[in-house]
Amino acid sequence: LDVVAACVGAGAILLEAVSDMQMDKFQAARREKKTEAQMINVGLWTWSRHPNYFGEIMWWWAMWLFSQASGGAPVWGVAGPLAITLLFLFVSVKLMEDRQLERKGGDWLEYKREVPSPLVPLPPFLNRRLAGASATASVSKEHKA
Repeated sequence: LDVVAACVGAGAILLEAVSDMQMDKFQAARREKKTEAQMINVGLWTWSRHPNYFGEIMWWWAMWLFSQASGGAPVWGVAGPLAITLLFLFVSVKLMEDRQLERKGGDWLEYKREVPSPLVPLPPFLNRRLAGASATASVSKEHKA
């Protein structure tokens, strides 16, 4: 279990670091007027709308896995990673996405259609499939109404 925890933790650090570096590079390009793009559309950001958040969630689960490997924490020990996961899913992502919609409008909606996965990094071809399935479901609902 130590090896699994170490792999999850290392993956979390790598995911968060790479996604943050990609975002920093994009923001610098915007400040320096090297791009007109409103939304980042490269790297991990084509896999997930919030890959850095997912890295943070993974880190907390890695800590819980380490606790289990060392003899196990009490049942309530899972409260930390579970609370972080729920906070990101139902608070942080919603607040960030509402702010993006307010600031970026149609560009944000297009990005959201292109990258339907809010947290879990999925390869772009799967994201496109999800986007297609989502669009089909929306059209189906409109026809029923």
